[in-house]
Amino acid sequence: MASDDLEFRMARRADMPSLLAFIQQLYPALGWTAEFMQWQYFDNPAGDAKVWICFDAERAVGSVTALPHAIWADDQLSTGYRVQDVLTDPDYRGRSIYRKLSEACYAFLDSDDKAVHFTFPNEHSDRVFRTSGWTPVGDIPLWSATPSHQSKDNGLPDGCRPLAVFSAAEEDIWASWRRAGTLGIDKNIDYLNWKYFGNPRADYQCFRMDHAQSNMVLVLKKFRLESGQTLFHLCDLFYSQFCETVLDDVFSFIENKAAQENASTITAWLAPRDELSASASAAGFSYSPVTSRSYFLRSTNTNAHEYFAKWNIRMGDSDVY
Repeated sequence: MASDDLEFRMARRADMPSLLAFIQQLYPALGWTAEFMQWQYFDNPAGDAKVWICFDAERAVGSVTALPHAIWADDQLSTGYRVQDVLTDPDYRGRSIYRKLSEACYAFLDSDDKAVHFTFPNEHSDRVFRTSGWTPVGDIPLWSATPSHQSKDNGLPDGCRPLAVFSAAEEDIWASWRRAGTLGIDKNIDYLNWKYFGNPRADYQCFRMDHAQSNMVLVLKKFRLESGQTLFHLCDLFYSQFCETVLDDVFSFIENKAAQENASTITAWLAPRDELSASASAAGFSYSPVTSRSYFLRSTNTNAHEYFAKWNIRMGDSDVY
């Protein structure tokens, strides 16, 4: 039974077992384990997660989590946070748990006047972010394509190779893109290897494609749906220079890779005005505005608000696809 004496505070390491049990109770099928929590909350090269938590006695009944990221904003690096795992026990709703936890979180976020923070709320919490000081940057619909299974060439195209680890060469590709005016998460070696090769809950396929015009890095994730069908998802794609010819090769490779593994669908979260959208459309991708998410930025840095069109924070930078 819920008590009237709730405790609100910043979580400590010793609170993690209670928080993990709370998340597992709410989402038993999402694969939350102690190993996954350690990776996401404490192995992050940008630093430890900040978690605001509500307890009823020794039981966690609400939480708001902010994960640190190195963010390029106004041509400077700062630590920004991705807000996620905004949770309230259904038996405790109506007791201002979310409001109190989020107020504590936002007071911390807003104390740094240089940082830019971001979040990807789902359809249930989209409204509360719109009314609590976050700026919606734009809708990101889910694009999809059906691969042709006529060709299943098992070889890699010229210039393409799989990556078993990210190196300084891939970091340089990201740096070239950033210097062209892109703002967003700093995709340094430590971040890329932590994000895509350290995750104990997900298996990513990473590739590099080199051409004279541009060098590109792409990250794919394979899903097995409850129906038994296989889905391929494009999580990330960045390059040293925008080049439609090389992008055409990339999308052809993705289609062939999906066909090799008998995938029924290829998907990608992509803003309609993104420079990749023309290449995706030419490759047979289309989207419906009905299946859409928004990403939000939060910053007291007024300069950051002038460059929203340049922000390259993608759904692939979330942990939910």
